[in-house]
Amino acid sequence: MNRRNLDKDDLDTGKFDMLVRFMIVAAENKRFVEYSEINKVFGIPLEDIRDYAGFLGAFCKANKYPYLNSLIINTTDGMPGDDFFTWADDTKDNWGEYVSECFSYFHLPLDNAVRFRNTSGISNTIEAFFK
Repeated sequence: MNRRNLDKDDLDTGKFDMLVRFMIVAAENKRFVEYSEINKVFGIPLEDIRDYAGFLGAFCKANKYPYLNSLIINTTDGMPGDDFFTWADDTKDNWGEYVSECFSYFHLPLDNAVRFRNTSGISNTIEAFFK
């Protein structure tokens, strides 16, 4: 697979915006997302998903969110790729902590009044991330 090492300016901001929302909903639903699913849903080439995932982690760090990129997994072993652990400067032993943080932070109570709390108004935050 040819890795291009995308810069933030190379990202499709519309796709990134939707990826952030998609990953928040995945966290709300306590589920993982495979690399191939991101490829199919957003049309992001497989060789670029690791860069999108890395910038997703940078976005989360900048906005004090748990690392949503920890929920992006491969089909081989059901874990993030090695690039996640390099990026997070951590080991596979701690991966469950990242996942737990996502699931608890984006937990939705049963009350429908807060259903869209996690994604409402996030576009301004994403736009600021690209500036």
